[in-house]
Amino acid sequence: MRGNVSRITVKGQVTIPGAIRKALKLSHGDKVIFDFQDGKVTLRPLRRTSLVELRGSLQSSVPFPGDEVIEEKMKAHVAREALGPVEEDRR
Repeated sequence: MRGNVSRITVKGQVTIPGAIRKALKLSHGDKVIFDFQDGKVTLRPLRRTSLVELRGSLQSSVPFPGDEVIEEKMKAHVAREALGPVEEDRR
């Protein structure tokens, strides 16, 4: 895609032409990376990665206990943080 022109504002901002935003699937609030090499600038989207997408990308010596176990541990942790220490026996 060639021939798209944008003007630099006083603040150094440019508008990415609509055809390029559409081709790159960019929308309001998305981030982009500008690379400069050999006198040329390239722009590429900075894609958001969710934690779920990252699961399994690192090796571990401990097997994954399962989503249910992790969820229960998270709930217990949040409850402890919210309530503080709780006595075992309230006589």
